[in-house]
Amino acid sequence: MGQSDLLASVYLFEGKNDQAVTVLKQSYDLAPGYAKSASAYAVALMIASHGKDTTSVPGADAGLIDKAKAYMLSGQLSQATGVYQSIIAESQDIEALVQQARIQYAAGNTAQAIAILRAIESSHPEDKDQIEAAIKAVQP
Repeated sequence: MGQSDLLASVYLFEGKNDQAVTVLKQSYDLAPGYAKSASAYAVALMIASHGKDTTSVPGADAGLIDKAKAYMLSGQLSQATGVYQSIIAESQDIEALVQQARIQYAAGNTAQAIAILRAIESSHPEDKDQIEAAIKAVQP
């Protein structure tokens, strides 16, 4: 992660979305052909506009996981949930399921977080010990 990415992450975490966009635009302007820079800038624009359509950024190819993580980082949990639900509906992606459990826990929905972890456990018994540890960590 470059310095501009780190600074932008801090801005997003603090809810300073416009400042994150500014930093990432500067990074993008320096290297418009660099796909990661373009994707980070596009995702920041999406967050700053609260998911509304934004001007496309040439070279951007931000995946759904990147968008959902960015929403989580900026505290937009309902938007992150929607993106992860789309991913889960298509593929039952384990990373998306784990992130969905984290969102539920962060939103105070401990029972829902545990239910998601139990669903992961039933489809991935090889990860039972890790999942049980995670459940114990979130139980009140």
